[in-house]
Amino acid sequence: MDAGFERLDPSHPYGGKDGGRDGVCTRDGRRYVMAVYFPRGPKTFSTVKKKLLDDLATARAHNPDGMVFVTNQEVSLSNRAKLVALAADIEIVVFHMEMVAAALDQPHMHSIRQKYLDIVATPPPLNITLDIDGAAHFFVNSELVRDSLLELEIEDIKKKSAAARELSPTDRQHFQIMARAMGSSGPAAPPTSDQVDSAIAFVRTRMERAWPRSANYLAVRAFSGIKFNVGNRAESFLHKVQLVVTFHGAHGYEKEDVGTHLLEKLTDPDLEPANWWEGNASAWSSPRLADDPIDFENVGEDLHVTIDLPEVRPEPVTWTSGADEIVLVVPAQTDSVRVSWVATASGYGTAQYGETITLAVEPIDMSESLVRLLKAGSAEQGQ
Repeated sequence: MDAGFERLDPSHPYGGKDGGRDGVCTRDGRRYVMAVYFPRGPKTFSTVKKKLLDDLATARAHNPDGMVFVTNQEVSLSNRAKLVALAADIEIVVFHMEMVAAALDQPHMHSIRQKYLDIVATPPPLNITLDIDGAAHFFVNSELVRDSLLELEIEDIKKKSAAARELSPTDRQHFQIMARAMGSSGPAAPPTSDQVDSAIAFVRTRMERAWPRSANYLAVRAFSGIKFNVGNRAESFLHKVQLVVTFHGAHGYEKEDVGTHLLEKLTDPDLEPANWWEGNASAWSSPRLADDPIDFENVGEDLHVTIDLPEVRPEPVTWTSGADEIVLVVPAQTDSVRVSWVATASGYGTAQYGETITLAVEPIDMSESLVRLLKAGSAEQGQ
């Protein structure tokens, strides 16, 4: 039955005359006679061959398409070929000791092992599947964008310095009077050349040091995220399932909307909105739901994702995570990311180590992404 045989009909399973056949069955519409040879202890190949020839002779009387010879004897690969070649007009299928043991050792045969061999049935091995939709990403032209933004910052410093120097004494006095009336300080003295150079050097150093964080800030708005699909190929429900997924050489971040102050945050990722309503409008980060089954952490150079599921139904039903929940970023150009994973479930003492997954890495042009996001932010504010 496990090898595709159907309509199994044993002649006398508890003993008795069987007319030269221990049972009949079918496969692919063809009729087979069954012959069983389970002696005590090992026998020579000559003895096994003689038994098969005797069974073959009596089977011919029933005009079968083939004969299935089931034995508890160990039969080598070369000897199996000899047994199969004993008849030209009838197909011979040999179920030797190792083949029978392999069939009985499959997870769905646990009840057969317990019923006929007194082997206590234990939970079948976990048979969980994991698929990941999406890709990892990295930015190209990152330094070009950084240098362009730095030039804009430097130009702004120079313009403000020039504007301060162009204020006449009368205008400066006027602004000071207005400032005192409003409880604030008036315009400071025009900056010197050394002060301007110091301000430029400060901005340059800050941007170069903080640029990796600035790039990540843009990445979680520009890149698409990944999605997890978890399946259960067993015939029973699984409870308290946990998958620990490791993305080697990649980091993960929560997907975020564009929001406002995009250029300002790229220039200075530590910037906070000046007004509380601006903070609410731009929302640098969004809180995760308390019952979210996915948790993740960047550890060293890798991303560790933990998926906790109260229940996983048998396939074809699968569990699917929300789209774009985690944005996967690699620090430099590479072709793929290696993903390893392990699964456990309540009642199972042995974990399942899944096959390694290879996830594609897609390059994204940072300058094009920045232009697209700026347009999207402008369109959103214009609504």
